[in-house]
Amino acid sequence: MILVRRLCASLALIVTVGLATVASAQSVSIDTLLRDAARFDNRPVLISGTVMLVESPQAFQLLDRGSQIRVITSGRGGPPVNPGQRVEVEGVFKMGPRQIEALRVSPR
Repeated sequence: MILVRRLCASLALIVTVGLATVASAQSVSIDTLLRDAARFDNRPVLISGTVMLVESPQAFQLLDRGSQIRVITSGRGGPPVNPGQRVEVEGVFKMGPRQIEALRVSPR
Protein backbone atom coordinates (compact mmCIF):
# COMPACT_ATOMS: atom_id res chain seq x y z
CA MET A 1 0.00 0.00 0.00
CA ILE A 2 2.83 2.40 0.81
CA LEU A 3 4.39 1.67 -2.58
CA VAL A 4 1.12 2.54 -4.34
CA ARG A 5 0.88 5.83 -2.43
CA ARG A 6 4.45 6.75 -3.32
CA LEU A 7 3.85 5.85 -6.96
CA CYS A 8 0.69 7.99 -7.06
CA ALA A 9 2.51 10.90 -5.40
CA SER A 10 5.39 10.62 -7.88
CA LEU A 11 3.00 10.51 -10.83
CA ALA A 12 1.11 13.56 -9.53
CA LEU A 13 4.40 15.47 -9.22
CA ILE A 14 5.43 14.57 -12.78
CA VAL A 15 2.06 15.71 -14.17
CA THR A 16 2.19 18.95 -12.17
CA VAL A 17 5.72 19.78 -13.34
CA GLY A 18 4.79 18.95 -16.94
CA LEU A 19 1.74 21.22 -16.86
CA ALA A 20 3.74 24.03 -15.26
CA THR A 21 6.37 23.74 -18.00
CA VAL A 22 3.79 24.03 -20.77
CA ALA A 23 1.93 26.82 -18.98
CA SER A 24 5.10 28.89 -18.57
CA ALA A 25 6.19 28.90 -22.22
CA GLN A 26 7.55 32.35 -23.09
CA SER A 27 6.35 33.95 -26.31
CA VAL A 28 9.42 35.00 -28.28
CA SER A 29 10.37 35.84 -31.86
CA ILE A 30 12.61 33.45 -33.77
CA ASP A 31 15.16 36.24 -34.20
CA THR A 32 15.35 36.90 -30.44
CA LEU A 33 15.53 33.17 -29.76
CA LEU A 34 18.52 32.73 -32.08
CA ARG A 35 20.31 35.93 -30.98
CA ASP A 36 20.03 35.05 -27.28
CA ALA A 37 20.20 31.25 -27.58
CA ALA A 38 21.95 30.62 -24.24
CA ARG A 39 19.16 32.40 -22.35
CA PHE A 40 16.46 30.18 -23.87
CA ASP A 41 18.34 26.85 -23.95
CA ASN A 42 16.17 24.00 -22.60
CA ARG A 43 13.34 26.43 -21.79
CA PRO A 44 9.73 26.29 -22.96
CA VAL A 45 9.00 28.81 -25.71
CA LEU A 46 6.09 29.84 -27.89
CA ILE A 47 6.91 30.92 -31.46
CA SER A 48 4.93 31.51 -34.63
CA GLY A 49 5.73 31.81 -38.29
CA THR A 50 5.27 30.38 -41.76
CA VAL A 51 6.23 26.82 -42.65
CA MET A 52 8.92 27.08 -45.33
CA LEU A 53 10.11 23.52 -45.86
CA VAL A 54 8.68 20.23 -44.66
CA GLU A 55 11.69 17.92 -44.18
CA SER A 56 9.68 14.90 -42.98
CA PRO A 57 6.40 14.20 -41.16
CA GLN A 58 8.27 15.07 -37.93
CA ALA A 59 10.42 18.04 -39.00
CA PHE A 60 9.96 21.38 -40.72
CA GLN A 61 11.57 24.81 -41.08
CA LEU A 62 9.67 27.80 -39.67
CA LEU A 63 10.28 31.38 -40.90
CA ASP A 64 9.32 34.66 -39.25
CA ARG A 65 10.59 38.09 -40.33
CA GLY A 66 13.68 36.71 -42.05
CA SER A 67 14.75 34.32 -39.27
CA GLN A 68 14.34 30.58 -39.62
CA ILE A 69 14.43 27.65 -37.19
CA ARG A 70 13.95 23.90 -37.38
CA VAL A 71 11.00 22.34 -35.54
CA ILE A 72 10.95 18.66 -34.54
CA THR A 73 7.55 17.19 -33.63
CA SER A 74 8.29 13.47 -33.11
CA GLY A 75 4.86 12.88 -34.59
CA ARG A 76 3.08 14.10 -31.46
CA GLY A 77 3.13 17.87 -31.94
CA GLY A 78 -0.10 18.16 -33.86
CA PRO A 79 -1.49 17.89 -37.35
CA PRO A 80 0.76 17.69 -40.44
CA VAL A 81 1.89 21.06 -41.79
CA ASN A 82 2.28 22.35 -45.33
CA PRO A 83 4.62 24.94 -46.88
CA GLY A 84 3.10 28.42 -46.65
CA GLN A 85 0.95 27.55 -43.63
CA ARG A 86 1.05 29.88 -40.60
CA VAL A 87 1.49 27.98 -37.32
CA GLU A 88 2.15 28.53 -33.65
CA VAL A 89 4.64 26.18 -31.98
CA GLU A 90 4.97 25.52 -28.29
CA GLY A 91 8.01 23.51 -27.28
CA VAL A 92 11.48 23.42 -25.77
CA PHE A 93 14.36 25.27 -27.44
CA LYS A 94 17.61 23.33 -27.86
CA MET A 95 20.64 25.59 -28.34
CA GLY A 96 23.05 22.91 -29.63
CA PRO A 97 21.12 22.01 -32.79
CA ARG A 98 19.24 25.36 -32.71
CA GLN A 99 15.84 23.77 -32.96
CA ILE A 100 12.51 23.51 -31.16
CA GLU A 101 11.29 20.17 -29.83
CA ALA A 102 7.58 20.79 -30.26
CA LEU A 103 4.97 19.84 -27.69
CA ARG A 104 2.19 21.46 -29.71
CA VAL A 105 1.81 22.78 -33.27
CA SER A 106 -1.38 24.72 -34.05
CA PRO A 107 -2.59 26.47 -37.22
CA ARG A 108 -2.92 30.25 -36.88
